Amino acid sequence: MLPALTITGNVDMATDGNYTVLYTVVDTTGNKSFAQLNVTVKTPQEVIDNKIEEERRAKENEKIQAAKQALENSYSTSAFISTAQLLADADEVWKGYVNAGLITDHPTGDTGNNYSFSQCTWWVYIRRHQLGLTAGSLMGNGNQWANTARSLGYTVSNTPMVGDVMVFAAGQEGSDGYYGHVAIVERLQQMVLLLLLNVVLAVMVSHIHVLSLIHQDLSTFIIKI
Repeated sequence: MLPALTITGNVDMATDGNYTVLYTVVDTTGNKSFAQLNVTVKTPQEVIDNKIEEERRAKENEKIQAAKQALENSYSTSAFISTAQLLADADEVWKGYVNAGLITDHPTGDTGNNYSFSQCTWWVYIRRHQLGLTAGSLMGNGNQWANTARSLGYTVSNTPMVGDVMVFAAGQEGSDGYYGHVAIVERLQQMVLLLLLNVVLAVMVSHIHVLSLIHQDLSTFIIKI
């Protein structure tokens, strides 16, 4: 039947590309007229950037979760530190605290590990509990732990014992210039203090490093219990 309109070609709005659509019109006397429409479909750059960012975050989160699970598995399976060693360490530390008269009753501020995964504060919280000691959940950045500990009633001094938390001021001993750092005193030997430091790599996997400090050079605070 005339008149008639015929459309050739289509546009996929979900796929970037160049499309051609041809319109053909025939009137009642049989005369034809043509019109060509060229259409370019292009995703806005903002949408592309958002998609790329979402994919990046998803991959990063997968790495974080995989590293976190691997680390948690290492604790539960005793691959990182054996259960026997954990118990022995905790017993030794607790006896040291008792002998030093440091067992006091005060608020611990402990409601769970609220620190960012793989940060020094996250590791110190875990290690303190492995040793049978307490650590607050909202102690702040590394360099804020001493003041927060005092406010909760923890003993804070400059004399280290195994199991203590060492608090580094911002920039001290190579610590972060803004956040500072915290570490666990693991051993005292011949006037040398051994600390386990939690180091975060770009791949979000934690590694344990050892730092030796001479007692006489200590100018930082030690959190006990």
